[in-house]
Amino acid sequence: TIIKRLLAPAVATTIIKRLLAPAVATPAEVAPAEVALVKDEEMAESDDEEELAEDVEMADDEEVTPAPVYIAPAQVAPAPVVPAKEPVKILAKSDKTDIAPAMVVAAKPASLLKKEARAAQLATKNAASSKALAIMKAARRKEIVKKTANYYKQYEAADKEEVRLAREAKANGNYYVPAEARLALVVRLRGVNNIPPKPRKIMKLMRLRQINNGVFIKLNKASREMLRIAEPYITFGYPTSKPSER
Repeated sequence: TIIKRLLAPAVATTIIKRLLAPAVATPAEVAPAEVALVKDEEMAESDDEEELAEDVEMADDEEVTPAPVYIAPAQVAPAPVVPAKEPVKILAKSDKTDIAPAMVVAAKPASLLKKEARAAQLATKNAASSKALAIMKAARRKEIVKKTANYYKQYEAADKEEVRLAREAKANGNYYVPAEARLALVVRLRGVNNIPPKPRKIMKLMRLRQINNGVFIKLNKASREMLRIAEPYITFGYPTSKPSER
């Protein structure tokens, strides 16, 4: 088998025949008939050798095909045995009540509880105070409306009285002199440059610090004297109810 694998088929067959041929007897022991047979065999062997040499030459010219090699299959390790999974158990509605809660809510700290209680108390207090303030504002607005109506009545009555006195004096051949004003509106006309110290001080007392500033001043003997001193730098008049209404 090894010779067949290593050599060509024809060469291997000849070598095997020669190895398996029987031993040749000596000439003394061989009979004449046997000698002739041996000669024929030797001639046949020479012919075979010539054929063998020719076959070897032809085999050298041809490509020597390698003999097939047997490769044993690799041993595959057995797959690990995976234990079978247990079937999933579907809980009924009655069984769900026995399940523990997923998250436990911690109790609020004492500081947070105090803060919430204080905030609720302040909210209640603010709501009560805002309600009381709204009630007080509504009552004050009603009082202001009543006072305004009374002032209108007083102004209307004073105007009617002035008209009556003027007509009465005219009917008797006299002149009616109205009462002096008790309120004046003062406006500053000059800036801060080239003003003497005394008028500057008077305008400062009247809160006339800038040009075009205006104030209401109650008229009396002292205020009239101050207006007379600062008159070149200010102007004043006597307001009535009509301009204020406008």
